[in-house]
Amino acid sequence: GTSKAKGADPEALSEVVGLSAHDEAHSMPAGKDFATPGIADAPEPDAPLPFVAYPIVLLLRQVVGPAFSALVACGFLRDICGVHDRVLLMVAMMQGAGPPMINLSVMAGISGSAEMETSKLLLFTYGASVITWTLSISAFLWLLV
Repeated sequence: GTSKAKGADPEALSEVVGLSAHDEAHSMPAGKDFATPGIADAPEPDAPLPFVAYPIVLLLRQVVGPAFSALVACGFLRDICGVHDRVLLMVAMMQGAGPPMINLSVMAGISGSAEMETSKLLLFTYGASVITWTLSISAFLWLLV
């Protein structure tokens, strides 16, 4: 036989998978707040980001990131995989050199209340990217010569 999933009774389906509404052992008591362990220790969502975080993000994202992408492009792609197309290697190196707009906006969307810190980080990293992108591209071109 064939089963009819479209017209199946929800209670019958929940009993088939073991989620009976009558099962008292698996139901949660009403009015209880079941917080995830460790969440209570997290800082308040409105807590401001310390100033030292801004240079750390800049250092990691716009100095360590390009260095890592250059290592991957030159060390892995060129030396191990045998890729010698300079345009492909340049694009691979530039992947890690850009400002973190998408990553930061996703993190702000997850946290829900970090719009001000995100805007400050974006301003700081995009302002510095004028210099860091120039230096990164110069270093990448030097590596490809």
